Amino acid sequence: MLKDSLKEATIKYLESLDIDLSFLYAQHNSEELRNLRDRKIISDEEIEDALEVAILNQARKDYDHVKKTHFRSGIEADHIGYPEILVYGIERNLFSATEKGKFVLDHGMNLETFCKQYRDKEILKHFREKLLSPKVFVDGKYCDPHPACCH
Repeated sequence: MLKDSLKEATIKYLESLDIDLSFLYAQHNSEELRNLRDRKIISDEEIEDALEVAILNQARKDYDHVKKTHFRSGIEADHIGYPEILVYGIERNLFSATEKGKFVLDHGMNLETFCKQYRDKEILKHFREKLLSPKVFVDGKYCDPHPACCH
C-alpha cells in the first residue's frame, strides 16, 4: 500500500537525518511530516524511534569530532551543538568503557556530572516537536518561521 511506502520512506529519511542540520529539515518539511502524522500514516512514537537512530548516529559523530579536534583546537564535549545528544549516547551504552574514558571534559566535570548537567529525559520528544513545529533563532530569541524571515 502507498501508506506503508510513505511510512517506510519517512522512517528511513528520519533515521538518516543529520541532527546538526535538522532545523533546515524542519523549516522545509514540517508541514509534510505533520500531514503524515495527522493522517495517521506515521505516529509520534514511530517518528521518535526513527529520530533515536539519527540521534545515536549524531552522538557517534560528535564523539569522533571531539576526539579528533580536541588535540588541535581544545574543543570539549560540552562545547558542541547538542551535548545532550552525547549524554543520550552515553546512557544508551553507545560508547565502550575505553571510549567513555577518553571523553574530553572541562569545568571540573567528570562523565557523571556531565551527564547530570546535560541530560534531557525527553530528548526524542523535543526533537520530534522541533521537526513538527520549527522555531527560528532571530535576534537572540526563537520565533515561528514566516515568509518574511530570512533565517
